[in-house]
Amino acid sequence: MKKLMILAAAAMMLTACGNKAKNTATDADSLAADSVAASQPAAITDTAAVKDAITAQVEAIFEYINQYHVEGGYSGRDNDTDQRFATKDWQEAVAAVDKADEGREGEQGFWDAIFPDVYSYWTMEYEGPVEVSDIDVKAIRTDGRAHVDFMLSGEGKEAQEVGWDLMLQGDQWRVKAILKDSRNMLAEMHHYIDLKKFYFGDKFDIHDYYADMNKQARDLLDPEAGILIGDYSLFDIDRDGTPEVLVRCPDLEAIVVFSIANGHAKWLAYAEGNSTLEFYEHGVGSIGGCGTGCRQSRFVLIKDSQSVNVFSHHEEFDPEGNLSDDQWESEKGDISTEEGERLFQQLGFSSNFEPDWLYITTE
Repeated sequence: MKKLMILAAAAMMLTACGNKAKNTATDADSLAADSVAASQPAAITDTAAVKDAITAQVEAIFEYINQYHVEGGYSGRDNDTDQRFATKDWQEAVAAVDKADEGREGEQGFWDAIFPDVYSYWTMEYEGPVEVSDIDVKAIRTDGRAHVDFMLSGEGKEAQEVGWDLMLQGDQWRVKAILKDSRNMLAEMHHYIDLKKFYFGDKFDIHDYYADMNKQARDLLDPEAGILIGDYSLFDIDRDGTPEVLVRCPDLEAIVVFSIANGHAKWLAYAEGNSTLEFYEHGVGSIGGCGTGCRQSRFVLIKDSQSVNVFSHHEEFDPEGNLSDDQWESEKGDISTEEGERLFQQLGFSSNFEPDWLYITTE
């Protein structure tokens, strides 16, 4: 499995907030934590309060986890932590992966490939009590989303950096996705589920779209070329039950993303040369340089496997790295910074993953 290089778009520091952390009893069994940090969403104005609430929540989660340490690791009680602290999206993805791997004893499943020894996505490779430090809350947004990085340490291994995407649900900041080595575990689970469903299950036949995709790829990349597409991968970006298709053109070191709607393929985004792809919960972007100190990004919002909005962002920086030009544009022309940031926010969290490429037979 070769890695698709994905560049995270510049994080937009849009402010959000909540009141300061409070203690909320959430006992369900004898291992329940004494308290769970939470954030009240009453006023969306105080970024400092949000940081305090999220910091308290991270500390409370690991305080709870350390209560049920068992010999050999934590994995036997991960579901308890999920139910208390993770979003429904995360819980459903874990359940779908577990179901896909049922009855495959002796074969490598999803988590076996990521954590080959003792696994726990909450504590990574550590088998003993874990400590959390250097909690850094960032990318706080007005839609009740944020990201937090922290250092996780434990006996037997070096400390490592871990990231969580968070969502404010009710009065609690819940974990939407866990990032390991910059890989988004929620997106990785979705990709794994999609391959099981569309490639091994409800068979997706790339040959139904191959000729049309190759023609569109030629028009985008090299009108004089012949066969460009070498392999493909599947990833249902908007989780509507119809996969988007990534095709790789090895001779040009390019990747094109297609939607499949109403039985027809339509390109959404592509990356070649010094540009890279960024996937989001509700769309895809292509980001690249446009000269010295210049960056150009094009984003596509997706709903029901179709493009519903296309917009771009042009940025220029002076020699000191300060932003000197910042322009947003839609298909109809220039738009305000406020409108551009509003559209960008609709994309949701970025979803980095490593595609599993499938070779296309042409015989």
